[in-house]
Amino acid sequence: MSTTSGRSRSCTRWPTGSSSTASLLDGLLEANPRLPPAFWPLGSNPNDYSGHARNGIVRGSVSYGAGKRGNAASFDGDGDYIEIADATTPTTKNHRFQSTDTYTLAAWVYPTHTGVNRWRGVVTKSRDGGNRYGIWITSRERWAADTPTGVLEGTLTVVRNAWTHVAIVQDGRTNTRRLYVNGALGAIGTAAPGDGTGPLWIGGGASTGFWFQGKIDDVRIYERALSPAEISGL
Repeated sequence: MSTTSGRSRSCTRWPTGSSSTASLLDGLLEANPRLPPAFWPLGSNPNDYSGHARNGIVRGSVSYGAGKRGNAASFDGDGDYIEIADATTPTTKNHRFQSTDTYTLAAWVYPTHTGVNRWRGVVTKSRDGGNRYGIWITSRERWAADTPTGVLEGTLTVVRNAWTHVAIVQDGRTNTRRLYVNGALGAIGTAAPGDGTGPLWIGGGASTGFWFQGKIDDVRIYERALSPAEISGL
């Protein structure tokens, strides 16, 4: 696949015209008070626009084209992915979480694969380096949150060639982990640790070879539990 350059876009693409705009600014880190602790718009590069400089590195060939919000990153399902290395800074800036921690991982996803009966990693953290977490498509063609304590799988079948918003929300205060698909609750389970030191991958689970084929847009990690209304506003 050849690499192409998509047009750049603003990194402050917040919903407008509702109270959710102000709400989505709460609980963020100090580097850039108007952005999530981690924010990869994926409009024309793998950079992190949160202010924490957690920029990604393209492995293989990743192209950029029309997405859900401006442009999106496109993956061919054959070893192309974006890698964000783990850092040596404090845990809150490594995107590592204990089972008692609270966080939200969210992304827009446009699957285009044709084969079935295999797993596909969308956004995965530390799949080969300790306790992991991430957004996956299972071999049963369902959205799922994968952790070392088990898979939280939804009941909805993945729709190909269409945009779907997927979010994992863990609330350490209530010991819960929730999977949301297009703003609706898809599954609920118990909070789990995700404090492994492995990299974060967009577009696959590199150590497993479970590659994603399609487009991924607007990947965000918050260090708080977004409400259903806030998730719907992303």
